[in-house]
Amino acid sequence: MAETRSRHRHEKPRRRGKAEAQAGPSSLRTRVVVCVSLVLVAGAFLISEVSLTSRAKNWRVVVQQTGAFLASQSAPAPAPTLAPTETAPPAPPAPAPAAAPVAVPDASQPTAAAVAPTAEPQAVVPTEPAQVGTPSSELKSCLSFIHIPKAGGSNVEGLIARAFGYNQVVENPGDCISMRKIEKDVRFWGMCDDRLKCETKKGCGWSNADCCYVNASFEPQPPKNTGKDRCSFWHFPPSLDPLLASAYTKDCDAFCVVRDPVTRFLSHWRWRHLGKTGCSTEALEKYTKEKLELAKDKEILLEDCHFNTQVSYAFYGGNPANERICRHIIKLENLREELPPLLKKYNLDKIKVGKSKSRASQGCDIKPTEETMRLIKEFYAEDFKAFGYPLPS
Repeated sequence: MAETRSRHRHEKPRRRGKAEAQAGPSSLRTRVVVCVSLVLVAGAFLISEVSLTSRAKNWRVVVQQTGAFLASQSAPAPAPTLAPTETAPPAPPAPAPAAAPVAVPDASQPTAAAVAPTAEPQAVVPTEPAQVGTPSSELKSCLSFIHIPKAGGSNVEGLIARAFGYNQVVENPGDCISMRKIEKDVRFWGMCDDRLKCETKKGCGWSNADCCYVNASFEPQPPKNTGKDRCSFWHFPPSLDPLLASAYTKDCDAFCVVRDPVTRFLSHWRWRHLGKTGCSTEALEKYTKEKLELAKDKEILLEDCHFNTQVSYAFYGGNPANERICRHIIKLENLREELPPLLKKYNLDKIKVGKSKSRASQGCDIKPTEETMRLIKEFYAEDFKAFGYPLPS
């Protein structure tokens, strides 16, 4: 046993030595491979060191810029600086109490706002709305004339004709042809205004002039083929035909001359009917009832539009609360004082306003009855109010 243990003690070292002898070459190869690998890695690292350094720098820049951007989103925007020559804008007005209503300005008028140099919305200070029917201040380059029957229209048309060398009374389209031969560029007025258009414009049937006809939407529809569904194109109320209204106002400013409704009504009676009715208060009252009843309910274009209200020429829709078609409104009673300054504004100084009348009515100096005056005041109530004429007693 002792011999056996002794042998074992001596054999074990021999086994280790043998194992070492067997593993020696393999371990050496491993070490060599590891060393070579380390050398290669070190070389590769040295080769890419510059690239890695550059990339690291780039990444640092990206990280810095990203951080700055994120920080800027949470920080308030700096107030803009003003140039030395500028002055700081006015501070916004103090807010109104919560319970106070806010006035809404007219959409057609500009509003003034006090703007502070921040991104916050500012309060808008409303302006006073413009007066209804009042045109803007900028003048157009020319002047058109809207002829209201029995309000001095023919006389006004004659003024521009004489100013450009035509000294005859303008009574028919042939006169307009003669005038155009004399002056090729000016815009004439009334019958000789060759820029006027309407939805349906064709021969009147009672003369060689053209008329504007009512359209299908016209209410009430007048009797057809009786001459009561049309008027001479320069007599037709532009509020009843949008195309005609545009022809007056698109390129030029329009003006019209209005007249006291009573004297206008009586002027037509004397001019056209006095010879038939005779000069008496009773005949005038009967005539007034008959004509105004027809013009009110059935024949609004009666007698070439000589009974139409004057507001139907001056305002869109024939309503004084609407925008004007006639930018300038002159009273016939003040024609000599009011027309020359208007003409001067449009470089039409060569047109001279005189005393002459184009046509004369028959004389009949009578006082209308109370019933006649009541009928006239009722029918032309808007004319009295819109143009400031006093209601007769």
